[in-house]
Amino acid sequence: MELTLDSYIQYTAEKYLQTAIEQNKVAERGAAVVMNVKTGAILAMAVKGDFNPNDPFTLSTEDQNKVEEIEGEEEKAKLKSELINRQWRNKTISDPYEPGSVFKVITEAIALEEGLTNVNHSFNCTGTIFVAGQKYNCHKDGGHGVQNLSQATQNSCNPFFISLGQTIGVNIFSKYFDAFGLTSKTGIDLPGEATGLLYDKESMDAASLATNSFGQNFNVTMTQMIAAFSSLINGGNYYEPHVVKQILDENGNVIENKDPVVLKKTVSDETSKMLRQYMKQTMTDGTGRNAQVEGY
Repeated sequence: MELTLDSYIQYTAEKYLQTAIEQNKVAERGAAVVMNVKTGAILAMAVKGDFNPNDPFTLSTEDQNKVEEIEGEEEKAKLKSELINRQWRNKTISDPYEPGSVFKVITEAIALEEGLTNVNHSFNCTGTIFVAGQKYNCHKDGGHGVQNLSQATQNSCNPFFISLGQTIGVNIFSKYFDAFGLTSKTGIDLPGEATGLLYDKESMDAASLATNSFGQNFNVTMTQMIAAFSSLINGGNYYEPHVVKQILDENGNVIENKDPVVLKKTVSDETSKMLRQYMKQTMTDGTGRNAQVEGY
């Protein structure tokens, strides 16, 4: 079997993920996924802390110390079993998380697809916005002032996207959870895939819509998120994520190629083109400057 993983990209993802975990004192492990947006091929899938596949039952020094601190052999054995299973879990597909601000681009995509916003849309961010009696703050004290769609994206402005979510409404917003593949498994060719925890139109109210609009108060997996997000970039094509490239026989002959599979269309080419432009501007002029990569 030949995998889609790129050894250099995998090495780089593991290296800098480990650095990020140490610098930010991450307690619940970190994860990273790199996917070819034009095929769905997984180029890197990293989880730290992880384990040595040649010695899978040995805990990290930190986890082993936790076991040693427990009194009673039965309690030690129980905790060790829990920690072993934890280190075996592929966090990218098995552990749902709150996506946060990256989800704002999906909110934007919904509004564009439904004709509820356009390039001339302007919004005055005063630093706060109230929905159903709840107060939501912008990350910038005093707000961003009047901004258009591109500027609000660059600034990652919470009040703007909350306002956009209220314009979209519960029925349309919840419908797009399914359209972007967030209500079901992606079908990736790996075991243990989970699904997230999301609102439907019956359970979503104005306040939950407000928090959902900027990526909070619901859970998805990283694999679900990267498949949905990639469709925004590649022209609206939702590819099934996969890690198997080819299946070989015992002599190394190819007996099956795993071709890319497009499962659905999420957004139009026009919306995708506009979002690519806004995301690029977010890196050159906005909050994502640290994401710039020389040569790309």
